[in-house]
Amino acid sequence: MTDGQQSTKTARTESDNRSSMSPIENGTASVTRDETDAIDDQGTSQEEAAEGLQILRDELFDGSDEAFALALGRTPQEVKAWFSGNEPVDADVLLKARGIAMERDAESLLPDQREA
Repeated sequence: MTDGQQSTKTARTESDNRSSMSPIENGTASVTRDETDAIDDQGTSQEEAAEGLQILRDELFDGSDEAFALALGRTPQEVKAWFSGNEPVDADVLLKARGIAMERDAESLLPDQREA
């Protein structure tokens, strides 16, 4: 390796030490839903995303975090963390959830569709 180059391991270790943008409460990062930027090109906030996901989970998956997580390709722990505010909802999840709503003819359940 030449001077100025880093191994992948060294670069990864150094980048993993960066600080999180989420506030820490009781040793856990928390997402303040009202103070986050839009997570998609439609201007969806964290609050709107979490609300939409909860509606879909409750209506299409009988309130089951496990079934909803399976449909989204995520873990039940991630689903619970979104609803508790410990992890942000990302654009990929939101896109998948909208696809599930379209597939099941349930788009009208989503908050942005109900208000339109």
